[in-house]
Amino acid sequence: KQWYQRRVAITAGIDEAHNLIETINEIHSITIHEKDCVTTHRKLNLYLRKVKAKLKPINLLHCKQVIHCVSKLAASFKKIQVPGSPPKTHLFTIGDFQTKADLGDMKLFDLVKYIRESHLAQKIQGYEEKSGDVTIHARSVLAEISSLLRCLTNADTAGRVLVVCEAESSSSSSSSSSSS
Repeated sequence: KQWYQRRVAITAGIDEAHNLIETINEIHSITIHEKDCVTTHRKLNLYLRKVKAKLKPINLLHCKQVIHCVSKLAASFKKIQVPGSPPKTHLFTIGDFQTKADLGDMKLFDLVKYIRESHLAQKIQGYEEKSGDVTIHARSVLAEISSLLRCLTNADTAGRVLVVCEAESSSSSSSSSSSS
């Protein structure tokens, strides 16, 4: 049975040919792996169960919406790469990716604002450390997901979403870069 690692990346066109290396290095990029989405979804659910009684109703609603959005993002990887098909790369416009990921009806601006203002990414990361489930990554995956959502709120012509599906080996992990 072959397993595939799926990741999403945001890309943008470059309109200047000179100083190409510097331009590429300055482009905002985001990389999110499918397994990170699944893990973040699980940790958000654990966090919500722990703090549910303490949250105001509006914050409870927003937290549930973030969980739902992360779930849809994780599920989008499976929709894009059909199991059993050979690994390949898919390039989408922002609107096409939102449709494929079923994010079109979500208020992404509100979710990004909630994650930022509530410091949810930091709370989840802090909760991971307190529970003994210290992340291998130095970055917060939820912060990366929030950056992706922020990029998805840009105009449809402003960028592209690149989904890379690779065969996953048991001894290595792959990474990707993305730009917006």
